[in-house]
This record gives sequence, structure tokens and C-alpha cells, in this order.
Amino acid sequence: MMGGRPSDSAAPAGKKRIISRTCREKVALYALTLALILGKGNLPCAALAPTLGLTEEKCAFYMKQLGCKVEKVRPREGGEKVSTAVLTLPLAFPKLSRGGKARQR
Repeated sequence: MMGGRPSDSAAPAGKKRIISRTCREKVALYALTLALILGKGNLPCAALAPTLGLTEEKCAFYMKQLGCKVEKVRPREGGEKVSTAVLTLPLAFPKLSRGGKARQR
């Protein structure tokens, strides 16, 4: 870390690092999981969405994939409703769709 930035030693000079979509999603899920742990199972979806480069809807989708229930809650101060993810036990993961019925000929 001679240059002051951690990425200076990781990437060759003059080259830019490219992060795949899968890695970006994995980092976002890890960050949201950590935020859930620190928030004791309760996290507003808009809290980290801009930092991670996500929309509030995409953040809510990821929270559902982590097993949270996403609810629209009105803040104590009033105003519009905010999506809040709540981790409840036992975990309830979303059901995967298996596709439609096969077409008969």
C-alpha cells in the first residue's frame, strides 16, 4: 500500500479492475447481511441502497432472498411509508417458480 490506496497494489499500473455482476451481487448481499446483524434483524431498505448502488426495490428483493419479510412502515415523524426488512424466525425463503405447464401438441 505504498500509493495510499489499496487498489494500487492489486491492479497493474494503467489497468482498471472489472468486477463481474455476480461478485457485485455477492458483495451487496454480504453488506446487507452485516447490516441486518448490526441492526438486530431490522433494516430500512433505503438505508444502504444508494451506498451499494441499488434501487430501493432491488434492495427489498435482496432482503427477501436473505429470508426477511419486507413491510411498508410509516415513520414516527410522519411522512411517506418506508420499506423495512425484518428478519423473523423461522426463516421463510421465497418459493422458486418451476415454470408453466408443458404445452400439448
